[in-house]
Amino acid sequence: MFNLIHNQKVTKLDLSDQIGPKENQRLSEFLKKNQTLTKLDLSGNQIGTQGAQYLGEALKQNQTLSGLNLPHNKIGAKYLSQALKKNQTLFNLDLSGNQIGEEATRYLS
Repeated sequence: MFNLIHNQKVTKLDLSDQIGPKENQRLSEFLKKNQTLTKLDLSGNQIGTQGAQYLGEALKQNQTLSGLNLPHNKIGAKYLSQALKKNQTLFNLDLSGNQIGEEATRYLS
């Protein structure tokens, strides 16, 4: 699934309802190395807190992703907020349907 690391043509990737907990770490490694992907849809994958941690680490290094859809993933906002402080390319982040509470909102603000 993540054999696209060296592909220089793919700019958009839809992995909605396709990623399980085991793939989260591989996805993170993919995002750290990929240099062409600008849009990624991970809707409905139940990524959760650990997946958000892997994703946050990847976003700290990724310099091409400008749009990330994460609806309905039970995502942890703490790790994403830390990554967003360093990431300078992500401009569109969709976290709808994640039941982000008051504490998580503080992390993101």
